[in-house]
Amino acid sequence: MTKDVCNVTTIEAIRALTDNPRLLEFAEFVLDAAQGKPFPDYKSIDLMDIAPLVRFVWAIDFSNGIGDRPKFVFSGTQVDEHYGMNITGKCFEEIYVEPDFDKAVTGNYYQVYAQKKVAYTWRRVHYFDEFIERYKSAEAITFPCSTNGVDINYGLGFIEYSPTAKGPDEKVFKLL
Repeated sequence: MTKDVCNVTTIEAIRALTDNPRLLEFAEFVLDAAQGKPFPDYKSIDLMDIAPLVRFVWAIDFSNGIGDRPKFVFSGTQVDEHYGMNITGKCFEEIYVEPDFDKAVTGNYYQVYAQKKVAYTWRRVHYFDEFIERYKSAEAITFPCSTNGVDINYGLGFIEYSPTAKGPDEKVFKLL
């Protein structure tokens, strides 16, 4: 049982960022799935082993790199509910509407592929239009996955959206 990805990311490093029990359970599951290899293999992971968490899980196909707008190959129900649609088959460019796309997606999520690092985010966002006004927090972690132990071909992520108190937009983007 390993707690390392690329001999850098540990469960302790993740715990230093969050105390979210579901995110930590997901992180331990993925780190354990690596089975001593540098990266877990998404294709060999059985998400039903963490069935209560699957609603928060998503996976993106990086097999053609990031220049070709990688598509989501799996999205849990909470992810789909947040976007109001099933995002499987879509790319970030089609669904991410916040003004910090370059920082959140290009500078963080896509770095899972480019730098082979785990990406962590926490955001408080103010959603509003003529019908609604609400604040949500979004806490996410994304792991690089590799079939051959070298090339990243998938990203496996967890995101939990929660109502939160009114306040200024806050954002944390961290590569581990």
